[in-house]
Amino acid sequence: MKAIRLIMFSLAVLLTGLLLALSTTPFFTRSATLDYLSGYRFLYVLLSLPAVLFFTVLCFRRRSRAIIALLLCATIALIVNWLEIRAFFYRVDQPLREKGHTTSWRLISLNLKGSQASPREVMSFLAREAPDLIVLLDMNPMARASFDELRETFAHHLSYPELEMEIFSRLPLEAQSVRRVGDTRGDVVLKVDRKLHVVACHTYPWKAHGAQGYEWRNQHLQELGPFLRDCPSPVAALGSFHASPWSLPFKELLEHSRLRDARTGFGPVRTHSKVGLFFLLGTPIDHCLISENLQVRRLRSGPALGSDHLPLIVDIAF
Repeated sequence: MKAIRLIMFSLAVLLTGLLLALSTTPFFTRSATLDYLSGYRFLYVLLSLPAVLFFTVLCFRRRSRAIIALLLCATIALIVNWLEIRAFFYRVDQPLREKGHTTSWRLISLNLKGSQASPREVMSFLAREAPDLIVLLDMNPMARASFDELRETFAHHLSYPELEMEIFSRLPLEAQSVRRVGDTRGDVVLKVDRKLHVVACHTYPWKAHGAQGYEWRNQHLQELGPFLRDCPSPVAALGSFHASPWSLPFKELLEHSRLRDARTGFGPVRTHSKVGLFFLLGTPIDHCLISENLQVRRLRSGPALGSDHLPLIVDIAF
């Protein structure tokens, strides 16, 4: 029995130390690994709770400085992570224009990861959701050929093979500019329905490109902030940013762009996982950022379609 208690205590101490380090160090460093791990703050909250309860019970049974210090560390980890994620659980609606003069759009961003996604499942998903605009990313030549029939469903289509991006729309679609970053990534500025400006974004996944990919992604996000700030309003930036909301470069992007995260009030809404456990081990790296004069009516992720990214579905109104 003593051995079991010792093992439990040792695991709790190890978990608390790890959680405290993972919770605080991303604020002070731009390490690629810590940047990636910052995307699991919701999981850190779930893990911090039992640690706090465990050391609270121990304090009642045997109060000592060591146990109080461990309880304090677990509590700090819990509070820090909760403060980081709490905004996603409090929804603040923006006022719309006069009733009868509002316009609504459904936008979908889907990273297909080359040809890994199932074309049949993707087509079925799009038929159910009936989006006004869809941004397909990581479209290699094989994947591009598999989705040619989308042209029959969507009246407007723009192709950017150099960015591995295909854009389909039911509404009038006008290409305004292209901003290229590196060899195969960048942003496309569109005007949808003659009202809404959409910036389709596709950054480098640093894990696939190593240290160079991490630098390219950070450079992309750094340049994207002022670029979005100067875009005409209303504007929505949509796509794969390959950064969690708690990544320092992403926080700086939000600050410099003066846009807001459409996720606010809808929970973390995870869109990426290497192991398929999106609920616990998924991270939110696909985003939609919007100007203040847009309202988010609903934001959610779609089903798994064969890629390691889930679709991001956003209903907005102006």
